[in-house]
Amino acid sequence: MRQTEFRTEFGERRAPSKCCIQKLDKKLETTESLLTQRAEGRKMSEETIHDVKERLLASPSKSLRRISQETNLLYSTCQRAVKKAKLRAYRVSCVQELLPMDHEKMCSVLFMDQRCS
Repeated sequence: MRQTEFRTEFGERRAPSKCCIQKLDKKLETTESLLTQRAEGRKMSEETIHDVKERLLASPSKSLRRISQETNLLYSTCQRAVKKAKLRAYRVSCVQELLPMDHEKMCSVLFMDQRCS
């Protein structure tokens, strides 16, 4: 579509420049779409994913930062490898068991000495 055809079709709007029309035409010919194509990132090797997965399974309490130092990989690479391996990094923490008497104490603090039901 030329600029003059654009003006007759869409009125007095400002028509795209000749260069813009040529770029869009070329893009339409090559990709068969005018949508912006999403850039593909770098692919992570299966070996990297497997290595990080094995290290994490061997010692689950080890941090990803420590694994990244051992494997000479970036921390973010280790994070993506764990995500692709469908694992979750976690650290075991100790918590106290709540007893029935703790429930009463918590209620008295929260509700200012009113009874919990």
